[in-house]
Order: sequence, then C-alpha cells, then structure tokens
Amino acid sequence: MFGLLHLSTYDWNFAQVLLVIAFARSPFTLATLRSDSIYSGYFIHLAYDWIAFLSYILTHD
Repeated sequence: MFGLLHLSTYDWNFAQVLLVIAFARSPFTLATLRSDSIYSGYFIHLAYDWIAFLSYILTHD
C-alpha cells in the first residue's frame, strides 16, 4: 500500500513502483523481523533517508 502512494513519482508505472519500493524496503523489513521490533526498521529507514538527504544537500548548489 505504501508503495502505491509513490505512483506519481514514478510516472504511474505500477511495476516500477512495486519493484523499487520492495527492493528498497528489504533492509528495513529484515531488521524489523530479526529484532522483533519495528523500531530497528524505523531507525535504519531514518538513517537511510538522512544520508540520502544530506548527500543531496552537500552535492547540489
């Protein structure tokens, strides 16, 4: 369901949305399942987003 919220970002390409979101989500899901806590997946997702955000900010004018 979450992946479908990104449809406009991927020009309404359902296959790309489902594959890209599923692939990108894998580490977060694995961390959640291994630790039996949603917080580990949340914090890994947060770190991933901040790294991506900061790298963008630092490399663009």
